[in-house]
Amino acid sequence: MKKAFIDTKIDRPVFSDETISFNVEELADINEIFWSLDSVNPVILFDEDDITIDDKQITLNFSQHRFNPYQTYYLLANTIDGVPVRFTFDGIEMLLPYEVHFDVETEEDDGLKTDLFINPFGNIAIQKVTSHILDTDIKRLPIYGKMTDFVVSSDDITADILIQYDQIRFDITPDMIRPVFVAVNDDETKISRINDFKVGKVNNDIHISLSVLNVVNLLEFTNYSFAFIVKMNDTKNTLLVNRVSENVFEKVHPFTREEFLLKNNIVTLSWFDKEGIIIERHTSKDLLQKEKLRFDGEFKFDLIESQSGKLEVSQQYKDFEQKWIGESSYRKF
Repeated sequence: MKKAFIDTKIDRPVFSDETISFNVEELADINEIFWSLDSVNPVILFDEDDITIDDKQITLNFSQHRFNPYQTYYLLANTIDGVPVRFTFDGIEMLLPYEVHFDVETEEDDGLKTDLFINPFGNIAIQKVTSHILDTDIKRLPIYGKMTDFVVSSDDITADILIQYDQIRFDITPDMIRPVFVAVNDDETKISRINDFKVGKVNNDIHISLSVLNVVNLLEFTNYSFAFIVKMNDTKNTLLVNRVSENVFEKVHPFTREEFLLKNNIVTLSWFDKEGIIIERHTSKDLLQKEKLRFDGEFKFDLIESQSGKLEVSQQYKDFEQKWIGESSYRKF
């Protein structure tokens, strides 16, 4: 009976910006090495010039390969008889979630990051995704930001963000942190700077206070989420502030969508459990005619005032906490 797959055990692969290197025990039966979308059929083949074999070590140069965004390519080989070979790293369970990934580069033309990684079954794979998706959702770094206060007035938006992290694995200082906006509804990673901010440290927590004086530099009809950049060693991670305190949850609770005027810019605020608070700039004259737009004083959201409504929101927040804890690799809220 013909084998469906041959699992070839390898040492932990060594990733670089252009190559993958790993040791294999048996080389004699391997005929060709390729990237596959379905873990069976070749999609992108390695040329002979891209393959270097030294004793039992294979080094593959993938720098000339072009990968489509948001598709996962698996590294496989074929035997002389046409049986697919999977390169399997057995020590996957020993690695932390963020240790299985290697950022190849952020390409200037589209802002996407190329991510080399070892999947949960120990196979080598590669994909191109936006940096905030990679760093927030895929790497599952034990660092998260929670917005603890959020105030809108006719002149500015002010917010406080609490950043907590695994102090055993990281030593983060205020100079490593910078708040930004990330365009979340685009295939590209667009980063917009927030210039008026302060970062401090109390015990082991990082605190950010920021002010958004205007939004004129944000693209129209583009959803921006609050995020922060962490620079550690040679890496730069972009993490969404997708956590909110119960106070902010009540102010800008799910399905809330409000428009207001900020420095002659019409701004829409909404909230989603994945990206946190979303801000969007408009110039539509229809919005200017809405009575709900506030032109002076502090903008007040449509809060739930009844006791039963507040209890319902409080329960929604508890459910929200439990959902996040269940989905996060970092089990601390």
